[in-house]
Amino acid sequence: MPTPRRYLETHPWITFQFRLDQDRLWCLLGEAASKCQHLSGTPLQPAMALDLDQVYLVKGAVATTAIEGNTLTEDEVRELLASKRKLPPSQEYLQREVENVIEGLRRIDDHARAGEPFVITPEWIKEQNRISLDGLDHEEHVVPGEYTNVQLVAGSYKAAPPEDVELLVDRLCTWLNELLRPLDTPDTPADMCFFNAFLAATLGHLYIAWIHPFGDGNGRTARLLECAVLAHSGVVPWVSSNLLSDHYNRTRSRYYRRLDLASRQHDVLGS
Repeated sequence: MPTPRRYLETHPWITFQFRLDQDRLWCLLGEAASKCQHLSGTPLQPAMALDLDQVYLVKGAVATTAIEGNTLTEDEVRELLASKRKLPPSQEYLQREVENVIEGLRRIDDHARAGEPFVITPEWIKEQNRISLDGLDHEEHVVPGEYTNVQLVAGSYKAAPPEDVELLVDRLCTWLNELLRPLDTPDTPADMCFFNAFLAATLGHLYIAWIHPFGDGNGRTARLLECAVLAHSGVVPWVSSNLLSDHYNRTRSRYYRRLDLASRQHDVLGS
């Protein structure tokens, strides 16, 4: 008889199941789907569209690194990208953190605009982590793009057992791809495509946070996954795909509180 996996005892909330029985949540998802349709249908001159893309690219990158403690502002990042500002050596790591995320977001945007098939794989998730951590200093046990082999603790949260990480990420990818399957069916209504994409994006984010598969950069990896799912959905415009990270940054205390509640109450709704 196979030995039971340790995560079943330590992390019983990692079930790859969810319940969504709150009427208010479905109403809010309907509103969000409607707003995204309006944005997608807004006619813009090509130059203005490119400018907006750049604005939200920077906004998303600054937000997702700010959650991790990066102090650069949107204006500072725009000046750095335009070579109008140079940071002292003691702060160059701040620039590299943001530039790494921008690189990840640009790759996601380019891939989505090309209309290439999107399948979530462990290798893809590892690549997002590698991009996020490239060129940064790390603790000895951290290898960018590779699963951790030590037991991690983030604040008061104890991550999944390292020996179960590979299995859990494999199961996560299978689960998310199943959630996204309706998006590949031509007769699936646009609103259902939106709902499935949103659920896959946010659940993928949550489960990466719960599993915590990497020695560092788990939050950035989770938010890149979330953005990629939305960007490839075909029903969420690029500016909206980037906005969730900005929302999490603006509501950071609540963001962490909801993550904690979800694990303690064994429920993705955390309520």
